[in-house]
Amino acid sequence: MSKTPPTFRALDLGFGFTKFSKGHYLQDGSLEVSAFPSYAAAAVNFSIGAGVMTDLSIVKVSVDDEHFLVGEDVRNAADGVGRQMLESTFFTSSQYIALARGAMGFMNVPNHGEVDSLVMGLPLNIFRDQSIVDHVEAAMKGTHLVPDITKNSGVERTILVKNVSIIPQVVGSLVAMSRDAGLMQKVNEQHNLTIDVGYGTLLWLVSDGFTPVPARSNGNMGGVSSLLQKIIRSIDPSAVSSINIMDRLDKALLEDKASILINGAEVEVAKYHRQLASAARENLTEMIRSIGTKADIDNVFLTGGGAHLYKDAIAAVFPGRQVHIASKGSRFTNVRGFQFLAETED
Repeated sequence: MSKTPPTFRALDLGFGFTKFSKGHYLQDGSLEVSAFPSYAAAAVNFSIGAGVMTDLSIVKVSVDDEHFLVGEDVRNAADGVGRQMLESTFFTSSQYIALARGAMGFMNVPNHGEVDSLVMGLPLNIFRDQSIVDHVEAAMKGTHLVPDITKNSGVERTILVKNVSIIPQVVGSLVAMSRDAGLMQKVNEQHNLTIDVGYGTLLWLVSDGFTPVPARSNGNMGGVSSLLQKIIRSIDPSAVSSINIMDRLDKALLEDKASILINGAEVEVAKYHRQLASAARENLTEMIRSIGTKADIDNVFLTGGGAHLYKDAIAAVFPGRQVHIASKGSRFTNVRGFQFLAETED
């Protein structure tokens, strides 16, 4: 009887999006990944009909006695007043576990239902709190009841996560980007700065090779959401709490759209580019102070879903140096790094 090959998966559960791998790296270097918003809508008084799935791409997940809806279309299932959690309490919440279990349901875990190793990350500023790291590890390791998207009528399946490795999110980006650029050996011998612009956080990691330098690494809440909120607040303060308006502006900036609708009014996005740049420079002030001297930084890597909002400001901080920017799928850079580490663990 042949031995079942081990199953490795990666999970990058951030403030903005829940990103995950759906298989192993293929020989051509590709990796199947997916994502949905990090928003768990309460499933109170919400019927999802005869099946797990509805016309919307969502699944129902239970955490103890609480029931949540998670998935790609979750914002269309929300009640319109909900918000994404952007505080450290997110990582110890029922919503966090619901998002993780929802992701497990989509991970294409083989029929034996076991994940031998799950590599996941926490924001660097959160990773410093050992009590949160311990809490997340305990919550993720073990048996989970998750939605089975391959079956009918509300069927759930059991997935056993046998081992969990938690690392700073930014380490995943450093590994993936240096590997993609063919710079693993070079990076291993030099000082590197990796900047990850997430939805909630702006994180920076100074490393000697692949070894973090904690005293020069940190993060703040200067992610995409902070920039979006500043712009929306100046346009219409009543709209600043709307996750749909936040999403609308986020997509407009990413896709370089000319305008968006807020409260029925057409708003020209270009009018706020200068304010956006100013807010980005303000958020970078803490990073510059934290890393200290820039003279010994040999390589600069910029990634995350909000990398496009910071690229000009980062280039200005490091003149004369190439800033390696993750490809269009930069949202998944951490996941790709996590998966590589999972598959190469001793």
